[in-house]
Amino acid sequence: MAAYKQWREWADPKVCCDYGLSMAITSWNKEIERQMEEVVKPEYGINSFKFFLAYSGLFMVRDEEFFQGMLACSRLGALARVHAENGSVIEEKCKMLLSQGVTGPEGHTQSRPEEVCVFMNIRQWLTLDHHTLQVWRGLDWSLPI
Repeated sequence: MAAYKQWREWADPKVCCDYGLSMAITSWNKEIERQMEEVVKPEYGINSFKFFLAYSGLFMVRDEEFFQGMLACSRLGALARVHAENGSVIEEKCKMLLSQGVTGPEGHTQSRPEEVCVFMNIRQWLTLDHHTLQVWRGLDWSLPI
């Protein structure tokens, strides 16, 4: 809640158009779940939460935290957004690259093998529970032209 209030204080005096906020879930416990229930109310207007599966020690949630967060999003009718990388593999690849003297921007791409990124994106679909999939299947994806 403190983060929500801080971002609103920074944004509100300066905005001259509609804007929305999303929240990052960087850990999981009952208090986080309670706060999610609060901020999805109309007076707060948060309708999406982002989960990071990378950036260990900073933003990354563990698999069980991600799963619990997805269940909460489903129950609350909120959109779960996923930064779908494999933080553990990235961390190991970074160690290897640094030991080889790779310290430039090319190391970013080299630390994220394409096969691992593809797997992580597919894996997130498999994490969705059956209720979310039923909602997804029922959506009308046609866009007006």
